[in-house]
Amino acid sequence: MLLAQSKKLVKFLFKTKKRGVFVVIGLIVALIVFNGIYKKLTTTIEDTLNIHVAEISDLKNTVSEIGIVKIADETGLSFKYGGIINNIYVQIGEKVTRGDSLARVESGEFNAQYQQTEASVKSAQAQLDQLIAGATQSDINLAQARVESAKVNLKNKEISLDNIKLDADLDIESAYQDSVEALNSAYLNIYNTHIDADLIERTYFGNFDQESVTIRSAISRLEATKNSANNLVTNAVVDSDYLNISTSLSEIKNLLINAYGDLVIIRDIMENNGYTATISSTNKTIIDTAKTTINTARATITNTIQTIASTKVANITNISSAEALIRSAERSLDEISKSLEKLLAGPTPENISIFEARLAQAKAERSMLANKLSTSIIRAPSDGQVVRIEKRIGEAVGGAQTVISFLPEKPFQIETEIYEEDVTILKIGNPVEISLVAFPDEIVMGTVSSIDPVEKIINGVVYYKVSIDFDNEIDELKSGMTADISIITSEEKDILVIPESALLKNNGNYLTKVLERNEVKEYETEIGMRGDEGMVEILSGINDGDKIVLP
Repeated sequence: MLLAQSKKLVKFLFKTKKRGVFVVIGLIVALIVFNGIYKKLTTTIEDTLNIHVAEISDLKNTVSEIGIVKIADETGLSFKYGGIINNIYVQIGEKVTRGDSLARVESGEFNAQYQQTEASVKSAQAQLDQLIAGATQSDINLAQARVESAKVNLKNKEISLDNIKLDADLDIESAYQDSVEALNSAYLNIYNTHIDADLIERTYFGNFDQESVTIRSAISRLEATKNSANNLVTNAVVDSDYLNISTSLSEIKNLLINAYGDLVIIRDIMENNGYTATISSTNKTIIDTAKTTINTARATITNTIQTIASTKVANITNISSAEALIRSAERSLDEISKSLEKLLAGPTPENISIFEARLAQAKAERSMLANKLSTSIIRAPSDGQVVRIEKRIGEAVGGAQTVISFLPEKPFQIETEIYEEDVTILKIGNPVEISLVAFPDEIVMGTVSSIDPVEKIINGVVYYKVSIDFDNEIDELKSGMTADISIITSEEKDILVIPESALLKNNGNYLTKVLERNEVKEYETEIGMRGDEGMVEILSGINDGDKIVLP
């Protein structure tokens, strides 16, 4: 539109002859530049991306090859999987119609597996239906009751923690109160010990000999020990801080050890040859008793210190356990509350996709086992006649052994050689699209009638001969004609498909980029069957009509 306007403007300017050629050129350049800017401003992100719209379509897998029309030969029919033959339904010479059952092999294992997958499909379908239907009022009431119960449980755990902390405070307070009494008792023992030792010194050791000097030194140390013990007890009583008491306990324990050492010195001197006969047994007994008393006091102080330590450890353990129970109750309440929120909110698209994927997987497994079950029966690949029966009921047969020899009724077949990797996905009865070179505008249908179990080496590559019957007679068909064949190994109709190139690998999963409201978003995508021409089935994550961003 802008270019058209610029052309009109140029014509006008030339007609009026009021503008020079440079003015005209300048205006044209300006209009072209403006037109380019306008296009950039009006261009959306979609215009810059390679977009493919997800759509419902059919998907199939095919094996393509070239075949030759030949006169139909006798064909050996076999089971895909070995086993024990439990039924042969035909006799030699009997004419049969395509699809008729000819023989059956024992399929108990496959049947049991199929029943199991059938149950899995029903269970997955029921779970999906229940998810889509949403929670019942009974479910909501039950979930609400669980939330209330979890709240009560949490409250009880909090009350229990408060009680445990209160008990812990009382226990440690009691332990320290006992320790103050132990300090007082220890001081009194030291005090009495000093008095008893001082009396003995004044009674027996008033001389200036070595023994008397040693005794007086010991008495002096006992007095200093007594004074230190008094200070410690006084500080503990006046300042009842737990740390101060603990320090006093540790120090008075050392004082008791010192006092005991001085008593040992005094008692040894009392047994000296110069004094043992002079000092009465009563006074000796007084010092012995003092030693025992000091030792007992030291043991009491040690036990008191240990009691305080064990009480602290027990308190920490009990409180930690109670706090752990609270955290567990909080997590439980959080999980139960979230479950209630999910019930009230209803199913999310993500949850529905997950359950749909589970159902699709169960159906795929059922389909696989149904296919295996179908291979437990040999069916007539086309109308024809039973020529020979090679095996008997009850006989074990391998997967490649001929059971029945069959002669097709129709005179022509197509023979082709299929590469070993492709032949593994073929089975008798697969539909075939046939394009004859002699009839280029016509596509006819056929059916795989036999797969030769014996390999054929062509230029060092392993192939297997496959025979294909025509579904309908074709006029003017002749032996030796060339055919392009496409054997359909699997097919799904009316499914959601996108190009496989749109899939991005992410830690073993697939992501797909989707353009939504001029913004590219990534969605986790569940895929199913891969088909020809680079297309893939989408089970979840993408919807019909989504704009898929291709690389």
